[in-house]
Amino acid sequence: MTDNYVIFDFYAGEREVIIEQHDFYVAEAKSRILSQFSDIETEADAKAEETLQKMAPRFDPDRHDEGDFYERAHDAAISHWLALNEMRDSVGLSVAAGMFHQFDKTLRNKVADELRQWLEPKFVEKIVWSADHPQLMDLLEWQGMNLKSESFSEQVDLLRRVINVYKHGDGPAHKKLSEQHPEFYENVDMTSIFGCLPDFDQLRITPEHFERFASAIKEFWQALPSRLHKSDMRAPLNWLEKKYENFRNNN
Repeated sequence: MTDNYVIFDFYAGEREVIIEQHDFYVAEAKSRILSQFSDIETEADAKAEETLQKMAPRFDPDRHDEGDFYERAHDAAISHWLALNEMRDSVGLSVAAGMFHQFDKTLRNKVADELRQWLEPKFVEKIVWSADHPQLMDLLEWQGMNLKSESFSEQVDLLRRVINVYKHGDGPAHKKLSEQHPEFYENVDMTSIFGCLPDFDQLRITPEHFERFASAIKEFWQALPSRLHKSDMRAPLNWLEKKYENFRNNN
């Protein structure tokens, strides 16, 4: 091995396959799942009409107030819309979580594959799969990449934070996200009037959010360098050196 050996190799074919997998997930999620909730207002109107038709045979103009029947149909429409809206929010978050999981798993696999070429494989497995996302980004920056300051990296990290709240519910992550990014919460204007934070179950991802996150992940893969050498590396990471010292002492 030469002194200036390759530490990261990302050939064009590999990049293309990863991006194709991501594009496939996004396209299929939109066409097969998310599109089902594209017009819930029309579905709610149809529910009102259906309710009216079911009640019509029982209507007696001498005994019933026509307005009562229309009110019941309107209530049925609202109930149907609320149920669909709640389902849309849940499904949207679930699809976004799946997209991030695919990205995170693929990135960790790639980082581990490259580090194993010049670091102890057992140590690589230990650190890559136990690292949180910021530490994973540290590993990439350590190798010479410039990713953290890019807008797409900020969006990917924001997606991670949203999914973290979706998975874990109430807690510090929810409080911080709701304060810094209230746009991910439904009816946030109403809660702000009373000077309180939205509940964690008001979390949502709109189609626009999903598109932005999907584009950011694609940009991330496109931005990774094709090749890096030892001379591209930056100063050692303190947390990584401590983990390596602990690893050597116990192996």
